[in-house]
Amino acid sequence: MAQADVMVTCTGAVGAVVTLADVHRALAEPDRDNTKHLVICDLGLPRDIDPAVAGLPGVTVLDMETLQRDPAAGAAASDADAARTIVAGELATYLAGQRLAEVTPTVTALRQRAADVVEAELMRLDSRLPGLDDPQRDEVARTVRRVVDKLLHAPTVRVKQLASAPGATPTQQRCANSSNSAPDLPRPWPHPPIWWTATALEGPAGMSVTTLDREPAADRHSRKSSRDHAGRHRARCPHCSGTSAELVIIKTKGDQSTDPVQKIGVGVFTAELREALLDNRVDVAVHSYKDLPTAQDPRFVIAAIPPREDPRDALVARDGLVLGELPAGSKVGTSAPRRVSQLKALGLGLDIVPLRGNLQRRLGKVESGELDAVILARAGLSRIGLLDLITENIEPVQMLPAPAQGALAVECLSANTELAAILAEHDDAGTRAAVTAERALLAELEAGCTAPVGAIAEIVESLDDDGRIFDELSVRGCAAAIDGSDVIRTGAVGAPDKAEELGRAVARELLELGARELMNVTTGEAADV
Repeated sequence: MAQADVMVTCTGAVGAVVTLADVHRALAEPDRDNTKHLVICDLGLPRDIDPAVAGLPGVTVLDMETLQRDPAAGAAASDADAARTIVAGELATYLAGQRLAEVTPTVTALRQRAADVVEAELMRLDSRLPGLDDPQRDEVARTVRRVVDKLLHAPTVRVKQLASAPGATPTQQRCANSSNSAPDLPRPWPHPPIWWTATALEGPAGMSVTTLDREPAADRHSRKSSRDHAGRHRARCPHCSGTSAELVIIKTKGDQSTDPVQKIGVGVFTAELREALLDNRVDVAVHSYKDLPTAQDPRFVIAAIPPREDPRDALVARDGLVLGELPAGSKVGTSAPRRVSQLKALGLGLDIVPLRGNLQRRLGKVESGELDAVILARAGLSRIGLLDLITENIEPVQMLPAPAQGALAVECLSANTELAAILAEHDDAGTRAAVTAERALLAELEAGCTAPVGAIAEIVESLDDDGRIFDELSVRGCAAAIDGSDVIRTGAVGAPDKAEELGRAVARELLELGARELMNVTTGEAADV
């Protein structure tokens, strides 16, 4: 202010932001030329300038009322036009910055996806060239990463330019997100429409379908979803035209108990559904796949695994905060040992609070202020239409999801081969391969859904020696100490039709790295939900 001839203020402050004392100090500065007049234009509503400032010698204060009352005190028409031009330019710059901020997560996700593909390719290369020593491996890795960074540079710069261009509309911004200049990287998991949820399935005439009632407070969401998905299934299934199915909701011990899963036993979310199958009360059971015991029961067959929902964990936090913005000491609700251990390993200083109950009850603890945040499976929020509550989708590089998280298991009796064949038409091969690998890893570790173990498998595109594209299955797994002091991670890439062998191979490597010792000294409080 001491060097200014003209000062313009325009804030939304409820009181004066420039006081009489502030102007006195500015005018008293030794390097202030007191022959100059200070003009202050106060455009704030309410006023930004202390009214007493207008009484100082050598100072003229113009506010909105003065300008409206005395046009002579305002600028000439040409000056007003120039001011409008300046304001318009500043506004355009601000809006461009806002659009750039909105597109930045897309660019970040693209680069993260590219990094994941690079790591998968490096693991595959390492298995093909076992003769490389450590310096050679490091040089290959650096070269590959440099090449990918260079390939991504031009497209990401172009995306940002399109998004921040003056006058860019939201539609143009979305076009920037899908610009043809961007490399065609494979998605980490498929997102086609899913024709059933955890509460609905259509089948042959007279068929009854049972599901566990995991979210009773959200029935109004799931019932509408059930009707929509059932209609899609009827249109797709040649055996089911013109037929309907009876939906049977079963409350399990796991739904009704607030005790830790270790206390009430494995399979608490699935046992009653299987009993209903054996008693012929239902024909089909739809499970959350991660709740099923890893040991196979020959009486049942998983006839179909529909396309998987996004398997990531999700953060729902107060004030729209993401994980890295939560202050140390923030109360974060989750009881899953897998989440607890990986969350503590991030070293954010969060206070992890045990949490049980259905989704609505958990979310209510954030809304009420009892907790600062909760961590949930994104798939569960998706299935009842509450994705808008998510403040951050937690990437696997930070927290590996539970094996089979986001996948459904459509089960019937092994003896009912005709029904199994009909249901099999809706099996998704990529999802089955991924889930098979993840659960094989869990089985090889001899761990259950309460163990601090994470895994994710995904179909990725690779290039053979002749430059042809082919599909491979990338598997990543981890085992962690419940206190977050140690996390062991490893992974492998192989053929999708060798999913089980690949999952078990990753598990064996985890065991060699000390996973058994970690799991022997850690205990959890509840299953992943």
